[in-house]
Amino acid sequence: MKYLIPLAIISIFLAACQPVEEEEVIIELSFKSDFAPAWERSKIYTLALADSMPEELYSYKPSKDVFSFGKQLTHCIDFATGQLVGNGLANESPFKGRDWESHSKAEIRAALAEMYAWVDSLSEALPDSVLEKEIDYFGQTAPAWRVIEAIENHTIHHRGQALVYMRMNGITPPGYAGW
Repeated sequence: MKYLIPLAIISIFLAACQPVEEEEVIIELSFKSDFAPAWERSKIYTLALADSMPEELYSYKPSKDVFSFGKQLTHCIDFATGQLVGNGLANESPFKGRDWESHSKAEIRAALAEMYAWVDSLSEALPDSVLEKEIDYFGQTAPAWRVIEAIENHTIHHRGQALVYMRMNGITPPGYAGW
């Protein structure tokens, strides 16, 4: 009798450990449905940030070896279009040959809005077969859709720097737009 309870516990444990017929669970994630709302929020926040900095401070840079506020924003445009064209996901940049130094705040803001619309349209139009194609990206093999995610990540990085420039000038940036 003293072995009956431990034997019952061991039997229950072993029964619980028996392999169960595996059921395949497939969770389908769609780059397009995940990216579109995040990109839209990124656009809203980036444009609000661009609007909040006075035009006379678009040339502000905290030291001579860094981008100015305006260049932080235009660099995002150049990077996005350069990555998409350079990796074969777009034929030509709508911003090719632009000299950003002579652009006003309004022109830079309009170009940012145009870049966001261009990336959004392009990401929606690219077929899944192109987005899933493996490419060499900065020395790593990755699906092409990662290039578009890298553009968003890079934009966030430079937008964060621009936000610090605002704080350095006593300007409260717009509240975070959320994820």
